[in-house]
Amino acid sequence: MEAKYIIYINTYSNMKRLFLFILIFAAVILLYYPVIFTFFSQDDFFHFKVSLTNGSIQQFINLFGFYPFIERGIAFYRPIFREVIFNLFYSFFGLNPYPFRILQISLLFLNSILVYLLIRKLTNVKYLPFFVAFFYAICSAQVASLYYLAGGIQVLGATTFLLFTLIFTQNNLYLAFITFLLALGSHELASVIPFLMTALCFIVYPYKIALKKIWQLIPFFLFLFYIYT
Repeated sequence: MEAKYIIYINTYSNMKRLFLFILIFAAVILLYYPVIFTFFSQDDFFHFKVSLTNGSIQQFINLFGFYPFIERGIAFYRPIFREVIFNLFYSFFGLNPYPFRILQISLLFLNSILVYLLIRKLTNVKYLPFFVAFFYAICSAQVASLYYLAGGIQVLGATTFLLFTLIFTQNNLYLAFITFLLALGSHELASVIPFLMTALCFIVYPYKIALKKIWQLIPFFLFLFYIYT
């Protein structure tokens, strides 16, 4: 009887969580559905140009290389959500904006769920994770990240990996390091991640334990120091 009661409670809790996610998804669609019907802008065509290859695997791999500004006219290293995305989507969909826009909406929804999961790990306050995720999804800052495709998709993608990294910080630093690298390959602003991880340690753990945990973050800082020197 007790086991059935526990199963019932877990099922109810999961259904309630699913309902909250559906509310967030509905809000995102209701507020931002016009984005789906928005065409490309000038910067988007520039990104199409710099991401073009002859279709060979070698040239695709070269998209991850480091090049001086004078060679390609690109000042920042963002291959994952710039060259790779624009290259693959152009190869499969041509100049069809709908797949790009659907990806943006999907990333925003995914990021909202990740915000929910992160806040849930940090606090026991009932419904706080939902409200934080909901207001993250509908905040005015999302207008720029959705309507300005060229830069917005990079920010959304980097945010996805940033949130994964913070979620993994407590229990799997190996996965955290992988998502950290992916975030750096999406947007240079991901360089703040080791500092956010440090702050997270002081939030989650008592002071003395946090100091010990920070030593485990040294590889993140060393890698960051290496690529910026």
